[in-house]
Amino acid sequence: MADSPVQPAPKLSQRKLAATQRGHDFQPLRPADREASISQLPDDPVDLFHRFCPESLVEKWVVWTNSWAKHRIEQRANAADSGKPDDEEELDDEEEDTSAPKWVPTTVAEIYIFLAVLIYMGNHPEQRIQDHWIEDKEPGAGDPTHRIMKYMTYPRFTQLFRYIRIFDPFDEPADNLSRLLSRVTPWSEHIQQAATDLFQPGLNVAVDECMIRFTGRSNAKVTIPRKPTPEGLKIWVVADHGYFLRWIFHLPGQKPEIKFPQEPHEPELAPTQAVVLDLVRRLETNNHHVFFDNLFTTVELLRALRRDGNAATGTARTGSGIWEEHRESKLRDNTGKLDWQYNTLKAIPTSDNLVNQIAWKDNALVLFMTTYFTGLEFEDIDTAIEFAAVHGKL
Repeated sequence: MADSPVQPAPKLSQRKLAATQRGHDFQPLRPADREASISQLPDDPVDLFHRFCPESLVEKWVVWTNSWAKHRIEQRANAADSGKPDDEEELDDEEEDTSAPKWVPTTVAEIYIFLAVLIYMGNHPEQRIQDHWIEDKEPGAGDPTHRIMKYMTYPRFTQLFRYIRIFDPFDEPADNLSRLLSRVTPWSEHIQQAATDLFQPGLNVAVDECMIRFTGRSNAKVTIPRKPTPEGLKIWVVADHGYFLRWIFHLPGQKPEIKFPQEPHEPELAPTQAVVLDLVRRLETNNHHVFFDNLFTTVELLRALRRDGNAATGTARTGSGIWEEHRESKLRDNTGKLDWQYNTLKAIPTSDNLVNQIAWKDNALVLFMTTYFTGLEFEDIDTAIEFAAVHGKL
């Protein structure tokens, strides 16, 4: 692959060969420990909300929403005059409510009220959306805490819900999946920047895949049956204490959008591993200890993170390129034929002594790779149990 911008990923035969070669003097990478810190927050909660949804952004939404509403209303009127149906695909579910009031251009203040209504509805679910506007309910039926009808009528809410645009509706990529990203990228990038402006992560961060519940129609929707949220939109996330710092949207059938590509001299990572490296590089801080699960862990990823000054630890699968004897031990353990005592731990460094490959006997044999731990840390059974508990939450 002479034309490749990076060195090609190791072939399976190369990985198998490397798994039979070992070092004898592991060199741990220990970035300085530090706690996460929170910047001075605004005194007014509304001001804090504006950090994530600034007026300058909402002003654009107002222009786009009003332009789109005018365009769609004119489009329907022309279709009615000509006797031709309005067949725009993406809006085939936008049936005009003949009882709805005439469209009146929206404003910044009204869009903020609309957002407040959406947030309130998320915190106060009802059987139907329109039930939030019912004032006289039977006793004990759970009246709304806030009477949103004082601020926005239901017909106006449905109008805004139909026409609101947080992207320029007349300037979109032709590719369907790229269009999905273009619609959310400006606000998403602003939220990420605001998130890291307000919160500086500590030493330990975690990378994982997450699901945003969504049951509607979208080419970006995925189904992962064993997830707590099995259906929705998938994102790759780097977080600290459950606080999302940076994320990348997953689009089925496409490689993740990498912001910081690898250098020509760096060995190529598979797309899933490249996501981890890119997310950590997007942080405005460095020298972290990055945790992830066995979906991501390979020797190549840990080396790449180490070159950037970041330590890493992750559970490993038998096909991750881990030390061959560890792989065989795991296979024997799966069939109940491994005779290791509980809490037995064996650590074998890679041939360059930069990645430690550990097999640890819990109820089942756990394989993981690390550039941080030597293995001696787990001689204390309490430390081992704590590691298992923490790592299980990643």
